[in-house]
Amino acid sequence: MTIKPNRINAIVGGTGCGKSTLLQLLLKFYKPTSGSIHAGSVPLEDFKEADWRNAVGYVPQKNHLFTGTMEENIRLGNVTATNEELLNAIEDANLRPLIESFSNKHHTNLKPKAANMSGGQKQRVALARAFISNAPILMFDDSLSALDFKTSEYVQASFRKNTNVSTIIVASQDIHAVSYADHIVILDKGKVVASGSYQQLTADDSFRVKEG
Repeated sequence: MTIKPNRINAIVGGTGCGKSTLLQLLLKFYKPTSGSIHAGSVPLEDFKEADWRNAVGYVPQKNHLFTGTMEENIRLGNVTATNEELLNAIEDANLRPLIESFSNKHHTNLKPKAANMSGGQKQRVALARAFISNAPILMFDDSLSALDFKTSEYVQASFRKNTNVSTIIVASQDIHAVSYADHIVILDKGKVVASGSYQQLTADDSFRVKEG
């Protein structure tokens, strides 16, 4: 399979199909047992782990927020980020309305495990942490699932804006949830079974039967 640079790429499939494993292979958490992964023409194994992970912003399925301020949690994605980059990341994650509702704004302290925030709010902080990284590759593992429809559409537009500097990879169980993607890869039992645009894949009668 090929991930298209500076595009929104979606990896779609049911539970256990290999989406998260694929992302973890791309993060160098695992090494391939066969075959190879290349970034451009360079084998992924030739990159130092620290260098490669600095080139990737990643939002896992389970968001890990820490005791500290909202700003400190976001800046974990880029500890040298400017205030302008911080504000841009907050905006891209549609986090500004929430932050403005707090008296201490982005200096608001989070309780242990962010117990004072909802699942969707935690997800937006994690998204902002990825956006602030300005990494050339941004990976999101089912990272919009807790967002309401309006916020999800807003973040999708942020994905599109960030393709100016980043290649976007989004994992999802639902092909319709990633209809905005430029390129979609369908996984089943660890294998690629189809790829193309949303229009191409949903126009395929055999795929629609399989999906149903």
